[in-house]
Amino acid sequence: MVEQMPDGWPAFVDAAKLKLLDECPDPGNAPHTVRLYALPAALGSHKLIIVHNASLSRDGSRRTYGITVNANVRSPSRQSLPPSASQQSNTLLLAGQRDVL
Repeated sequence: MVEQMPDGWPAFVDAAKLKLLDECPDPGNAPHTVRLYALPAALGSHKLIIVHNASLSRDGSRRTYGITVNANVRSPSRQSLPPSASQQSNTLLLAGQRDVL
């Protein structure tokens, strides 16, 4: 599981050799960015968006999430996502990682 990897999502992205397709500033969570990655065909016909929780956890850490989206998503910007993208997300790769600030 990704959350058990020492460096979480960055380690998964590196280990899986995911291709970064696009990134943009997170409009509601400056200074963080939202990144869109291609997933290997073996994981299905989805893409992966990496996001950071806007609010800190009680222990002062910030969770990072990987959310799978439909393969037709071309950009992680809010304008390009379908209105119910979070409802359409596949939970195969959905997991949290705590990044202590």
